[in-house]
Amino acid sequence: MITPKRAAEIIAESKVYKYTSLMYNEPDTIVCFKELSKNPIILGAELNGRTHIHWALDDVETLIAAVKPLFDKKPLIEYVPPTFVNPLENAGFTISGRFLDFFNNDISALNLDDCQTHLFLKKSECGRASEISGEPARWFLNWLNGANNAILVARTGQEVVGFSCVALCEFLWIRLLYVDKEYRNKGVGSALTRHSLAYGLQKGANRAFLGCEAGNASAISIYEKYGFARTGDNSISMLMR
Repeated sequence: MITPKRAAEIIAESKVYKYTSLMYNEPDTIVCFKELSKNPIILGAELNGRTHIHWALDDVETLIAAVKPLFDKKPLIEYVPPTFVNPLENAGFTISGRFLDFFNNDISALNLDDCQTHLFLKKSECGRASEISGEPARWFLNWLNGANNAILVARTGQEVVGFSCVALCEFLWIRLLYVDKEYRNKGVGSALTRHSLAYGLQKGANRAFLGCEAGNASAISIYEKYGFARTGDNSISMLMR
């Protein structure tokens, strides 16, 4: 695994490359990865039966060559630029998801007076967050160890039924927002979005950012309701067929 110190160095080093999947990541989000290559930067982590890849490099040919030894592990490449899609398809990858970027440029314009207190995920509840999302429990533990991170939750009784992973940098970043499938379309996602924005505002953030799967119309309608607008940017994930 990558140490927190090395993770911070990798984030800084990634900025010298023309293309990178690390532009939205903080050091604590990559400590569960392994450093497979230093130049170019290739990081890998086994999640849900696949090798997830983060990277920083200057051209798609370098990316294909770097992940070729992992083809038998069905790698999933995050944040693929649109210009990389055709070469990666020719190499045997297929698009697994398209994500749209959304910004709210003025959180203070919202009336969030009813969201002044929040519920937070306990470390003992990381397993429950894993059940809801499919992400490994250690991912949530690593996230909670970040100095500027928090995980807000919705509960029914004592049970966590949804959560929002947030981070504070130059703005509020809603990194993950999941609702248990049995509690969807019941206002839980809307409440988590409101509380996330209120939390960010309380901590001094004036703007908020999130990414959402292009086909998730119900989530997009919630985000637009609370002032998020698509920036025009999008990201693509691709996996080996």
